[in-house]
Amino acid sequence: MSNLKILLIDDEPQVLRAYERTLQGEFQIEVAEGPRAGLTKILSGQQYAVVVTDLEMPGLTGVDILRRLREFSPDTLGILISEDCRPESALHYLNEGVAYRFLSKQCSVDDLKRAINDSKQYFRLLSCQNQYQRDTLEPLAQMMSVQLYSLEKQLFGHSFPLSRFVRQLALGLKLPKPGDFEMAAALVSLGWCSAPAEVKKKLHGRAPCDSTVALTLWEHESRLCNGLARLARIGELVEMLYEPDLAWGKIMPVESLLAVTRVKVGGHLLHLAREFAQVALRTRSEGAALMRIRARTEHYHPRVVEVCESIVNSGFFALRPSIGNIASMATGA
Repeated sequence: MSNLKILLIDDEPQVLRAYERTLQGEFQIEVAEGPRAGLTKILSGQQYAVVVTDLEMPGLTGVDILRRLREFSPDTLGILISEDCRPESALHYLNEGVAYRFLSKQCSVDDLKRAINDSKQYFRLLSCQNQYQRDTLEPLAQMMSVQLYSLEKQLFGHSFPLSRFVRQLALGLKLPKPGDFEMAAALVSLGWCSAPAEVKKKLHGRAPCDSTVALTLWEHESRLCNGLARLARIGELVEMLYEPDLAWGKIMPVESLLAVTRVKVGGHLLHLAREFAQVALRTRSEGAALMRIRARTEHYHPRVVEVCESIVNSGFFALRPSIGNIASMATGA
């Protein structure tokens, strides 16, 4: 990871030349003249550890660039440089999560180098965490899902592949790192598994369902979350479970699911998946569950409902693999 690339974006050629002269010997630099050229480089698939961009540019601002960057490369760190050096401006962009650092155009060369080095170090940390997730946490989440699926099947003769369903939602929505959402769903399944037998019977249609089901499940999920919250790597996943069940219009714009935090998007997916699963388990019909979701288009984001419908129509549930096949998929056999 010694050859981490830094992308510099500015609409003034003389500024880019100054950056190159100042930083070329110490960092592996690429430059882009103007926001469109910068966005083209980002969308090309080339991975950058850090993107340094001017805030005030014609057509697309630096904030626009970093928001698109978060969509295509969520681990890349963004540094905004602006003539406006007021503290409230810096706090706004930092708190929003758009930028990792905010610098004045009058900052010293040492300040710029320090900000880039700090960002590179944090990028390395994120990369190590992602490797750990791919090698350890994701397979663990898949195996947990297999065991819970098997247990439900044995007890009630019918089960729901919640984690795989949420992963398909994330893939259909083209969300970065779909494994994160799958792991959050596995935590939800653990909460269900720890619930009392009477609640499980109500959930699976073996007993009349009432308002205590949702409350009891929430209590058990919360207890699990409190126990796992100290694990730093899954802190974001735990936050997804705590997201309130709000109508999409209150948490995200129509045009893009990627304009809000991953926690909010993940929470929204989990709420839909839980409702879908509960209806499917009680009625033993994914078609009935889809009708329920369609009837709540005011509540769920239309794009999420559309992907949910495509999953059902694709035969995802009709062609559900056997427990043995799922286990082979989880272990990579």
